[in-house]
Amino acid sequence: MSRRLAGWLKRWFRSIDPPKEPRRSPDGDLSNGFGARRLLCSPLAPGGDPGTLPRASVLEGVQLLTRYCAMERPYWQGFLQHYRDLGVCCIQVGVQQREEARELESIPVPEGMTLRLHQLPADEDPSAALQSLPVALFAEEAPFTLMLDADEWLLPLRPDLSIQQLAQVFPTVSQWYLPWLLRPCLQPSDAGRGGFWGHVGKPLIRSQCMAGVAHDHSFRLQKRRSSTGATSAPAGLFGFALVHFWSRSFRDCLVKTFHSRIQDAKSVDQADALTLIQSGGLPMRLRLLAYLMVQSGYVPLPDSLRPQVDLELEDRLVRRCVSELDETLCRQSFDRYCDQLRRCGPSLPLYPALSLLAVAERLPRVLTLAESEAQANRA
Repeated sequence: MSRRLAGWLKRWFRSIDPPKEPRRSPDGDLSNGFGARRLLCSPLAPGGDPGTLPRASVLEGVQLLTRYCAMERPYWQGFLQHYRDLGVCCIQVGVQQREEARELESIPVPEGMTLRLHQLPADEDPSAALQSLPVALFAEEAPFTLMLDADEWLLPLRPDLSIQQLAQVFPTVSQWYLPWLLRPCLQPSDAGRGGFWGHVGKPLIRSQCMAGVAHDHSFRLQKRRSSTGATSAPAGLFGFALVHFWSRSFRDCLVKTFHSRIQDAKSVDQADALTLIQSGGLPMRLRLLAYLMVQSGYVPLPDSLRPQVDLELEDRLVRRCVSELDETLCRQSFDRYCDQLRRCGPSLPLYPALSLLAVAERLPRVLTLAESEAQANRA
């Protein structure tokens, strides 16, 4: 048989009996379009009851690792209740200021839930401070640990799967990543406008595999004796997402503008925030909020999932930052900037192709009132 004929027959047989596994592309990428560079195949049959699970079973066996500071006070109890409803019994809380630790101890917690406080270095960036946490202190308190912030609420997008069931299906996976579903809010009712996928997510780990905190989006893993199977995997494929309320209200973002301890591109003009507001401009964090508010909310979110806000406490925090007159001026500038960004159309950075820190470098400046009116007339 000639070589040409043999090659033709081989191609013909492949056409009538295609391979069961996809072929690798030249770079070895078998991406499924949702964060996994290879297909997630389990050695075990999924099994399980296809019926709806009790809501309190979703996070059964999961403890939270989070941070607390005074800015979270108006929203904290809603955060606790959301996770208690999903089955969380224990929350490990890192606190950097002693007065905030005392405040936290005075806040009621839902029945059946325990908070354990951990004092973190007060003079470090919150992300760096979290890395100093000795996780061995609480690794044995729950089979799984989910690291997140108080503005990130887990949303189970399917009714028939719990974290424990997912872990049983993938026994070699040590750490899962839950993708962000962003939903910025100017008021809590905005939560129903729908979300959109973000550029990053948060980790959930088998507590026994936890060696430490790498940064606020990842754990360090214990060294594995076996190299078989993936050590990390995406959880979004199986219907778990974190709704990230990038702002729980306009005033929440305003308070963060003045008091956030995380120093990055969002806080680059924190020292000049009041001057910017009084001159008709906007600090960077509020410009980013405007950018997010003009994004399309293409992933439906349930109306029942919305941040709970203690309006009285929120008002007290706002008045420590700005006067009523400055707040009104800031909101007017913000609304004007949203209109300015809408007119930019496709020239805006495509999110989440860029991180928000990269977007911050590319946002247009805030036009003055006169410039904004002239731009609107030209349009």
